[in-house]
Amino acid sequence: MTGKHHVAVNFAILMFGAGVVSDGASSGGSFSYHLLSFFCPPEISVGWTYGWTYEAFFYLAGSLFFFWLGSLLPDIDSKSSTLGRYVRLPVEHRTITHTVWALLAFLFFSVFHPWLRFLWFGYTLHLLLDGVSAAGLCWTYPKKRYIVYNTGAFIAPGHK
Repeated sequence: MTGKHHVAVNFAILMFGAGVVSDGASSGGSFSYHLLSFFCPPEISVGWTYGWTYEAFFYLAGSLFFFWLGSLLPDIDSKSSTLGRYVRLPVEHRTITHTVWALLAFLFFSVFHPWLRFLWFGYTLHLLLDGVSAAGLCWTYPKKRYIVYNTGAFIAPGHK
C-alpha cells in the first residue's frame, strides 16, 4: 500500500469510527457536534454550545495532523515512502518499524499528550492494514523473521 492509500483508508476508518461512537452521544446535534465531542477532551469541548472555538479548532487540527503522521510513520524506513523521501531510518523495510514493539513504544508515549494518541492510532491502523497485505507482518521481529525468496519477494511465516 502506498502512503496516500494508507492515509485515505485510515481517515475513512477514523471518520466512520467517529460517526459510530458519537451516535451514542447524549446531545442530538449535528455530525460536526458529534465529531468534535469524539475528538476533543471534555475540557475543550465544553464550550461547544457557542460554536467552534479557536481552542477546539486548534486541537482538532493538531489531532488530525498527528493521525496523518502516524498513518505514514511506519514506512519511514523506505526511501520511496512519503516521509522516507525526506527523513529515513537506516533499517530494512518492514522490520523494526512494523512490529508490536514500536506499537507499544508509541502507546507508552501516548499517555503524555492526547495528540500522541492520534499518532498511535494512525500507526496502529497502518500496521493492521499491512498485516492483511500479501506479505503479512512479522509482529515480533527480530524473534520472527520474513521468509525471503530468490526473486526478492518476502512473506511472514504462516501468512496465507
